Amino acid sequence: MRFLRILPTFSLATLTLLAQPAKNAMDSVLLKDWVPDSSLVVPITKIPKARFSAIDVHIHVGMSGTSLTGGDTAESIAGWVKLMDEVGVEKMVVVTEAIGPEFDRLADLYKAYPGRFQLWCGLDIRDFEKPDYPERAAAELERCYRRGARGVGELSDKGSGIMGGMVAAYGGPSKIPPNRRMYLDDPRLDLFWKKCAELKIPINLHVADHPSAWRPPDNHQERLPRSQIFNQYGRDRAVLRRTHGEARPPAGTPPQYDFHRLPLLKPGQ
Repeated sequence: MRFLRILPTFSLATLTLLAQPAKNAMDSVLLKDWVPDSSLVVPITKIPKARFSAIDVHIHVGMSGTSLTGGDTAESIAGWVKLMDEVGVEKMVVVTEAIGPEFDRLADLYKAYPGRFQLWCGLDIRDFEKPDYPERAAAELERCYRRGARGVGELSDKGSGIMGGMVAAYGGPSKIPPNRRMYLDDPRLDLFWKKCAELKIPINLHVADHPSAWRPPDNHQERLPRSQIFNQYGRDRAVLRRTHGEARPPAGTPPQYDFHRLPLLKPGQ
């Protein structure tokens, strides 16, 4: 009888020990550090470049104050061309966001590689509150076009006013009170959009950020650390709905767009 009373106790203890995972040398290996050597014996096919060449339709030039560099010096452009040849990229669309002397400088640099790049200029937003701004903005666009610009962008209005795409991360025009900012549907830009259609050049507009931009920049953040310059967590979002059918609001009214990125505008649209 004593044996029968001990047996259940012994069996329970044994099962408990068996249920505990055995410790081994890999317990301390983190998933991010796990790089297993495959034992598969199969053919390996290396494809250094695609059979058909590609066109990269969106690349930025270097931006001061960030880790993003390239495309703004003769040396870096030569490096781009070398890489393009290696991986099979036929042409790249460079959204310089530049105007004035800076665009002219870039245009001269890229002349060394005809057919490999298409340069887009920016929007002149200097002194946009002055009465002659519409004419000046349209004139600068036409001047950049004569210097080689074949598109406009990247322009951003994420509810805080229009500005160059990358400048959005560093303030600039957004420091102006909201009722004085210029938005994409501002009448002062009518002449500029009309000039784009006249020149038959496309426009790249960026009107929203990825949803993760409004989540904390912590270990659960979806986007890479380099993208956190666009993080909006804790900031106010100016969001107002806008449809093509409603009347144009007063100048300075913050717009709201219910799409993430507009397609390239075609002439006349």
